[in-house]
Amino acid sequence: MKKAHHDIETRPSSWNWAWISALSCLVALFVTVPVTAQLIAADSDWFPGNETQDRSGEALAVGDFNGDGFDDLAVGIPEEDLITLVDAGSVRILFGGAGEGAGEVIDLVFHEGILAGGDAEAGDRFGSSLAVADFDLDGFDDLAIGIPGESIMGNDNAGRVGVVYGSPGLSFDFSRATFFDQEVLAGGADAGDEFGATLAAGRLGIEPHPDLVVGSPGEEVGGFSNAGAVNIIVSGSADGLGVVDHVFLHQNSSGVFGIASPDDRFGAALAIGDVTEDLRGDLLIGSPGDLVGLQPGSGAVQMLAGGSNGVVIASNQEIWNQDRDGLLGDSATGDEFGASLALGDYDGDGDLDLAIGIPGESQFGPNASGAVQVLYGDGAGLGVAGDQIFFENLISPEIAAFDRFGETLAASDFSADGRDDLAIGYPLDNVLGTVNSGNVAILYGTSSGLQTAGAQLWNGFLLLTNEAGDELGFALAAGNFKGTGGAGLAVGVPGRESSGGSAGAGGALVLRSQSVFSDDFERGHAARWSAVVPKGN
Repeated sequence: MKKAHHDIETRPSSWNWAWISALSCLVALFVTVPVTAQLIAADSDWFPGNETQDRSGEALAVGDFNGDGFDDLAVGIPEEDLITLVDAGSVRILFGGAGEGAGEVIDLVFHEGILAGGDAEAGDRFGSSLAVADFDLDGFDDLAIGIPGESIMGNDNAGRVGVVYGSPGLSFDFSRATFFDQEVLAGGADAGDEFGATLAAGRLGIEPHPDLVVGSPGEEVGGFSNAGAVNIIVSGSADGLGVVDHVFLHQNSSGVFGIASPDDRFGAALAIGDVTEDLRGDLLIGSPGDLVGLQPGSGAVQMLAGGSNGVVIASNQEIWNQDRDGLLGDSATGDEFGASLALGDYDGDGDLDLAIGIPGESQFGPNASGAVQVLYGDGAGLGVAGDQIFFENLISPEIAAFDRFGETLAASDFSADGRDDLAIGYPLDNVLGTVNSGNVAILYGTSSGLQTAGAQLWNGFLLLTNEAGDELGFALAAGNFKGTGGAGLAVGVPGRESSGGSAGAGGALVLRSQSVFSDDFERGHAARWSAVVPKGN
């Protein structure tokens, strides 16, 4: 029997949604303790794409690639055409700087063809996914780039991953670029594997160098298409990542939970963090198409604990789905539990917590309106006690079928209060009736976890202009682009039309955090006060 939960942020025993929304609004009105900072529209920048159907902003990642102490923003442009090479793809780097912010210093655009060992081809979709870590520990962050459309030995969409290494100045050392595929690793490069569709970087073992985890959610396993797999490129060296040590995992691997089934898409979401608090990162893997019970596509998330040689399997594993005892909700067909993941310390207790996107969820609203479930760390890992479920109409009066709330997630301390906050993208939301214009919600962390009181909504109506097909929120990434204050949020808007009328040119929007009250607040200089209403805590 599953445990009952009765607090407002999760789910009461009654399913009276109008009552929930009304009570949530009352809570927001009465909980008004201000915090130090929050995201504001006044300090935002728009970096547009240029050409029709480039879809700039489908992927985003943040790192300090030139070692100047300021975060830079990498923007994937996977459908960039290189003359006659349709959808070859490219990546744009917006460099941060003191008092400037991402992109206000200089930007850089590059494609696979200019990298050592690279070969740009039509349909490669270079830049479909991105991940950042300092793989060679030289003080400059490096960028891993997914190329899931790459053809390997005639196998279309087998996939490839490239790594470019950071360097001083405003570029990368492209001569050191390295590439990986499943012919040089494990699993075999087969048509439709989509190796590189997802990426995560971080330290899993005891070695100081970060590891790179590559998802191939289209991998065939045991004769089942799209069962999914992951490759772990274990611990680099001063020369960067290599192929000497790697691990290939899927749901038929010894010690991994589950059984490979069609359309599981194991590895469709990845995250790395030390949730077990043993000074080794743990690997979180989403399989949003997983069959749970008799419910296809209900989804699951599992954790493989970090160990002495990358990932230890058959030891200290966990698996979560909505049929697990103690968790809110119930597994249902098409929920896609685990479609997105974001680790953060949402209650500020020093333990990592996990937000899980469930964009196909229908239990808490119309069909595929979506939801986000949050599991909290308990000092030894992620527990089920006190878990929360958030859905759209706890934050916004609008909720509709196929909004897919929770499609994307990002965590960081936007409020500069020592607790992480959660950005939730739902790029197919119809804002004020504008089809698929997209929305992003911000839930702020408190000592009791994430709360809807004081939540913010960001969409084209507030930030740009509200246009159909923008898909604002398709990708999210957090970083401190100016090096001061709370974290900023980068938002991908890949469907945006350019100012010149190029449909689907896309772009990236950067929102920054600012003090709710300026330094002159206590001196009564009202002109220096923020115009933003203080949020709840």
